[in-house]
Amino acid sequence: MKCKGCGAELEDNWAFCPYCGSKNAPSRLRQLDDALNVFEQSVKNIFSDVANFPFGKGFIVEISQEKGEPKVSIKDFNDISEVFRDKRKIRPRDPEVVEPKVSIERNGRLIKVSLPGVESSDDIIVKKLENSIEVRARAGDKKYFAVIPVKYRKIADKVFSKNVLEIKLR
Repeated sequence: MKCKGCGAELEDNWAFCPYCGSKNAPSRLRQLDDALNVFEQSVKNIFSDVANFPFGKGFIVEISQEKGEPKVSIKDFNDISEVFRDKRKIRPRDPEVVEPKVSIERNGRLIKVSLPGVESSDDIIVKKLENSIEVRARAGDKKYFAVIPVKYRKIADKVFSKNVLEIKLR
């Protein structure tokens, strides 16, 4: 391996260059650096003749690790539909995030959160923060999220029934 500071040949287990004192990066960082250098060179090769580059096309860059070595592959395509032919590479998008309807009653001691479509309390996470309560829930393709400011310090009880979460504070 070469020193980034002075270019001298170094052994992998050296933490510093004995010639210029530059820090020798750990092997994982070197692998990432190597992958990024390959990527940079590949992009330079693609765009070296900009006048002839097919601007109606596109390309995908994939950086991965194969047998412990960094691998950069660049695939070009004429039509975006080519990208979606291989269903295994398509990752579903995150579900839609919605802020639920919240009502505060009994002088702030009872909070009702409407969560239509949520099947059970197992699909709900309630977290008491210093001056608020965070509510997260999942209902099929929807994800509910709300941060509710509160003045009381403790959650006394939580009950989920008929798509409404009731949080009692003390």
